[in-house]
Amino acid sequence: MTASAPTLEPCFILRLYISNENITHIDDIKSGPSRMIVTVTHGRLQGYGVTADVLPGGSDWILHDPKTDTAHIDVRTQAHTNTTPNHAFYIHYTGIMQLDDKIKKFLQGSPDAVTTDFGEHYWFQTPLFETSHPDLKWIEQAFFVGRGRLVVEKGLPSAVEYQICRVGN
Repeated sequence: MTASAPTLEPCFILRLYISNENITHIDDIKSGPSRMIVTVTHGRLQGYGVTADVLPGGSDWILHDPKTDTAHIDVRTQAHTNTTPNHAFYIHYTGIMQLDDKIKKFLQGSPDAVTTDFGEHYWFQTPLFETSHPDLKWIEQAFFVGRGRLVVEKGLPSAVEYQICRVGN
């Protein structure tokens, strides 16, 4: 018997604006990798009829292996809706990305950084959600995957954006 592959249902777009000026670099830690701590300044979670604003205070704790240019990402952030009643979201995701030239320019805040498309990078994450929204409690029991891209817009801070899909049978 041949089993079919899991399905992916597009659910959310998560855009996180970052502070290129405040990226913290800690080189050659413990066994040789380096750490980058990237501050999330604001953003937006959209999908399933909900728009939630990402609040300041989140960060991405990236562990970078310079030998392979592989980065392990670990992001925690929070968001809330601007509705009455107000609903909160906690978002935590880990993942992996290959630091290609476009991502490196982006993280360096280079004027040559550009917006990219989903699927242009090897960059994936597995988000976990917690929410006070009664109609979205199902997201606490679902498994999601996302893929990332870069967003560079004139006059705005740099942003990363994820297309997040629920995995199904």
